[in-house]
Amino acid sequence: MEDAMKRAEDVGLDLMEVSPNSKPPVCRIVNFGKLKYEKKKKIQNSKKKQHVIKVKEIRLRPKIGDHDFDTKVNNMGRKFIQ
Repeated sequence: MEDAMKRAEDVGLDLMEVSPNSKPPVCRIVNFGKLKYEKKKKIQNSKKKQHVIKVKEIRLRPKIGDHDFDTKVNNMGRKFIQ
């Protein structure tokens, strides 16, 4: 472990422990800042690809007139299509 830490320090990178429970522990020499940046970018790209579904609704009263009902349905029908 000390040898790996020394090698990482000589190169100017960080030592990251991948599997601490295994014998011997598995480590990787990486640039931690770059790893963190790539993870952040991956999360941002996945958020961009998500699409939120908007719920559209029409409110109608029980005692609405026939002409008012037809007008609302026609106007809202155009908005639903868009």
